Amino acid sequence: MDVIAILGLIGAFLVPVLIMLYQERKPKISVACRLVSSGDPSAIECVVTNTGGRAAEDVRIGFSFMLLNETTVITLSDTSATLIETDIPVQIHSLETPNASMGIIVPPNLPHPDLRGGDANHIKAFAIHVDSVPAKTNIEIRLITKDSDNRRAARQVMYIRDDIIRRMRIFIDRLQQNTPEVVRKLRFEDFVSAQTKLDCFYKPGYFTFSGGRGVIAFLSKAEIKAAELMESIFKDHKENHRDLFTKRRGFIAPVVRLRTDDGAHTSAVTPPFGTTVTISVEKDDYQRFIKGELKSPPIPKKYDYE
Repeated sequence: MDVIAILGLIGAFLVPVLIMLYQERKPKISVACRLVSSGDPSAIECVVTNTGGRAAEDVRIGFSFMLLNETTVITLSDTSATLIETDIPVQIHSLETPNASMGIIVPPNLPHPDLRGGDANHIKAFAIHVDSVPAKTNIEIRLITKDSDNRRAARQVMYIRDDIIRRMRIFIDRLQQNTPEVVRKLRFEDFVSAQTKLDCFYKPGYFTFSGGRGVIAFLSKAEIKAAELMESIFKDHKENHRDLFTKRRGFIAPVVRLRTDDGAHTSAVTPPFGTTVTISVEKDDYQRFIKGELKSPPIPKKYDYE
């Protein structure tokens, strides 16, 4: 074998090795968020993972839609993290995940501010900033709101959710008995998991770092499929089960405090699947609210669970 042939074989072997070694030296970042164990919508936990061979600099974990009042960042490791506020218009779009794009556009239970007078342009999104994530390291971060009214609203959301899930389970059981082919592909527990995540006040979006960007993992592909399928089943068959969805009790709407660029505002949370909620307004404020003089819904003095 001549020298040129030998050098060619060496090159063919070394080039992939060198590429692999180079890639191993680069940071490789992923971010996944999860609910706290209780399913409390006023808190969320995120894990930043760097599987690469070099530290990732300037990592930003983005959250969209709204910034709750008194949001606090807690790191469960030695690395510090800070909250960065961003003023952006409210953008309603489909929810993307690493595995799929969610078919339901902003499910009806998402908190939404009263957008009178162009208030949409004052809503704050935000990001969690981490200066550096070392190689081969996980960083755990928890977001919570310390606002007592937000935490009360969260408990009301959980109270309403329990009623929704109970009724939806009865709904699906009925369909299972009468038209089983309609619900054959539905995994109810995946729907429950998806609904609990969609109830969360904090909405993970994208992350960026010095080497690129990516989508934060939150809803799984199975959860997205179950949520989409339940939306479709509910739309097509709810009229045949009016006793579950029209003759039902109403709830006091949970109201959260959120940050805007012109101060704190409030927003009522609207639950899904035909659940009726009412804004709790004191007698003295009722006429002002009807006339639109109260631009934001008041915080209820008492919720259903209290």
